[in-house]
Order: sequence, then C-alpha cells, then structure tokens
Amino acid sequence: MNRTAMPLWVVPEQDEPAHGILIRLAERNGFQSMHHISNLLGVTARELQYGIGVEKIAAAVRSDTLPILDSTFRDVGGSLMIRGERINGNHAVKQSSRRLCPRCVEKSAYHRFWFDLAFISTCPAHGTTLISDCSCGRKLSWTDVHIAKCRNCTDGDVTRMLTSAPPPDLAEVDQWALGRLGVGNAVSAPSLDTMPLKAALHVIERIGILDARGYRNTWMDIGDLDVSAADLRSRGFQAIKEGRLRAVLDKVYAGYLASERRRPPTINNAYGWLAEWFRDLHPPHMAAYFADAVFANAASKFRISESDLRNFAPGPRPSCGEA
Repeated sequence: MNRTAMPLWVVPEQDEPAHGILIRLAERNGFQSMHHISNLLGVTARELQYGIGVEKIAAAVRSDTLPILDSTFRDVGGSLMIRGERINGNHAVKQSSRRLCPRCVEKSAYHRFWFDLAFISTCPAHGTTLISDCSCGRKLSWTDVHIAKCRNCTDGDVTRMLTSAPPPDLAEVDQWALGRLGVGNAVSAPSLDTMPLKAALHVIERIGILDARGYRNTWMDIGDLDVSAADLRSRGFQAIKEGRLRAVLDKVYAGYLASERRRPPTINNAYGWLAEWFRDLHPPHMAAYFADAVFANAASKFRISESDLRNFAPGPRPSCGEA
C-alpha cells in the first residue's frame, strides 16, 4: 500500500474508543504492523489511549471529534476521565494488554472502551467473562492488527473461544459500574450513586476487604489478599447495596474482642485499620454516610469518647454516651 495515501474509512461504532478505531483501520487497509499505520497518521495507540491525537483519527475516518472523544479516555490533571467520571489508581485502564468479549466481537468486530477498564471483568450484554487470549493461546495486545486475533497467528479467531458465566454478584457490580458510564442497563445502589465513580469504587473495595478479612490492625490493600479484586468488589458492593454494613462492622468488632492485645474500645482501635481510612474520607457526604454507620455501631457497644467525636465526626454528632 502507498503509505502516504489516506487509509480506507471505517465508521466509528457505539462505545468505540480512538485506539480501537486505529486497530480497525489497520485491519481494513491490510497493514501488517501497527507501526506502519501509526507512522501514516502520526499517532500511536498509546497516545490515543490518553486522548492524544484523537483529531487525527477523526480526520482519517471523516468524523467529528466529539463522538469519538465520548468513548475515549482522556488525561485530565493526572487522572484518566471517561464520560465525566475520573478513574485512576486501582481503577485505571489496561493499556499494555487487550481484552474483549468474544460474543460482542462475534456480533460486531470492534473494540469497546469498557473492555479496557481494570475494574470490569464481565460483559453486561452477554453475561460472560472478558478474555485476553487469542484462540491460538497467545495474549492479545495493542500490537495486533486484527480485532479478532493476535498478530502471531494466521487463522486465530476469538469468536471460537469458550466463555464462562461469572457469579451473579460479580456481574451485578460490573453492571452497576458500567451503568454509571452509560453502558447497558443501570443498576441502582442509592448509597453509592451519589458518590463519584472513582470514590464509590474505592469504598466498595475497602468494604469488600473489611468483609473478607474482618478485624486487622494494619492497613490492607487488594494485593495483600488471596481473594481476587473482582470478588472483593462484589462483596463490598453487595454489603453496601443490601444494607449489611452494620453486620460487617459487628464482625470486625468481634475480631477486636478476640484479639490478644485488646485495649478499652474506641473508634480508633475497635475497627482496626478502618479508623485510619475513615479519618481521611472525602468528600464530606462520603464521610457523613460512614460516620452514621460507624457511630451507630460504636454507640451500641461502648461509650463514645470526646476524642472520637473530635477525630472522626465530620459534622454535629450526639454527645458522649448517646446512641
């Protein structure tokens, strides 16, 4: 192919990000390497994953920029944003590997932006787990020039891959998160719906860890447990959605009572590492929600000290000893 010629067009699809369009352009025009089409258009898949150079993709496919930007991640002040929501840290984008739903690709062979979300592991449309392997057994990547196979094989086809159904609770938290981004049918979780998505996901993971491990005096991260991040998010989401936060706190307090180095209970020590997290909760409505739960639980078990009131209450609280 003449590398100075404008490539053949593709029409941007629903939920398709700019870097997904790039791989479809490579496939449509018969490129053997992503390097070649990146040179032609002057933009790489990695740049497009950060929202850089989207206008070049829009020009190549004769499209307005805004519809493509709507499904493309953008770097804003060090955080990635998509459809008005910030995501970063553990809730970032899988940028070194490619994932997909074989049934989605079988229906229409293009990439969806939510395939890249690290906190999503299932497809809301088909109720299946996302995969990252080609049918030949190798990993899919952003060096591939075909949507449905890796660059290392000639006859691969992800639509031949067997898919598995995830546990219903895991699928539900994914459906809730994707609904926040305008994908699929929304699931309501009133206590979480008022929070920014980034904050809500953080809360879900923290409560999931608390529910899975109970009382622990030291800070715990997802990587410290032998439970998958997806399972922890599922546990946290269900505990909050079903109103079981009090039961989780009861379990943590029971662990405190069984601990060997037990001191007189305060909010600072009776709930382990939760107090450290609780002190730093932002924005205020998040802190208020958990303050209500923690203070109510504590008041049913021991006298709340003036120190606890000063250190943990985000707003007016009952006087010491009141439930």
